Amino acid sequence: MTRAAAILPILLALALLVPGTAAAEPGDSVSIWSMDYQPGHPVFINVTGPFNMSISIRVTDVEGNIVAGRDAALDEFGSYTYDWSPQQDGDYNVTVGWSTGFTITRPVLVQQRVTPEQIGLLYQFIYGVESRLRDLIVALDLKANVSIALAALSLLFSGWVFSRVRKTHSPAVSEFEKFMRSEVEGSFRKLIEKKK
Repeated sequence: MTRAAAILPILLALALLVPGTAAAEPGDSVSIWSMDYQPGHPVFINVTGPFNMSISIRVTDVEGNIVAGRDAALDEFGSYTYDWSPQQDGDYNVTVGWSTGFTITRPVLVQQRVTPEQIGLLYQFIYGVESRLRDLIVALDLKANVSIALAALSLLFSGWVFSRVRKTHSPAVSEFEKFMRSEVEGSFRKLIEKKK
């Protein structure tokens, strides 16, 4: 017996012992639906495949924690529906595994929708802010007008004080200034005459 002929049975035995990859059966599928995908409302997970086959359903959050799920068997029509009510919004993954080893994972987004009451409260808040801003602008306009009037009054008062001081300027001061000027001019004249 040749060496290749001796290796052939070993390779055949290894091929039978090594597990193959799980393949999908015709009709294996997962569909997910809900009326609104909101917290507290049911999300339906429908699984199909060969009848009476065992399945496992696991719902995980973004951290990989299992938040819901169960093991079940498909009915005589090859179908099973699991209803799950998420308690909070977020991203979830639904993983379904068949007993053949085949798995399917589907993402689900659950989020709180804004209700008409919440929209009404938002409009009330926005209108309240707008009316407060209008009142503030009116108050600031009034303060600005008062500030302009006070500035004009202070300019008028300063002008009046300046004109009053000019009119009531002491003649003694001006006589003193004349005397000092004549003394300085006289001193310069004497210096000039001495140099001549």
